[in-house]
Amino acid sequence: MKMKMKKIQIFQKIRGILTPQKTVEEDADIDEIIKMMSITPVDDRQSIEKVELKSENDVNIVIDKLSKEKIVIVDFSPLIRRKEILKNLVKRLNESCENMKGQICRISNEMVIVTPQNIRIGITV
Repeated sequence: MKMKMKKIQIFQKIRGILTPQKTVEEDADIDEIIKMMSITPVDDRQSIEKVELKSENDVNIVIDKLSKEKIVIVDFSPLIRRKEILKNLVKRLNESCENMKGQICRISNEMVIVTPQNIRIGITV
């Protein structure tokens, strides 16, 4: 009887080894993963927002968000053909960023990222 139980246990172990295990991708449940990682929700100040630069008022919106310690991705593609206006708005944005001890960094030909003083951008290529 004991010999029969041992054979069954051995076969169960072999079956466990040979049976494909479920992968993380198949079972991924983001809520469970977050609970396991003990991630705390990000507060509103640490959010990243995107603003399309279409007018001078949009620069004011970016500056306001920056003053509230938000990270802003600025998309100036709507003004890409209006070079003089774009140049003046980006200059104003850059000056405001410097005054607030923030940082501005180019992401692409049509986007920059603006960060408050407590966030630094490290670019690695």
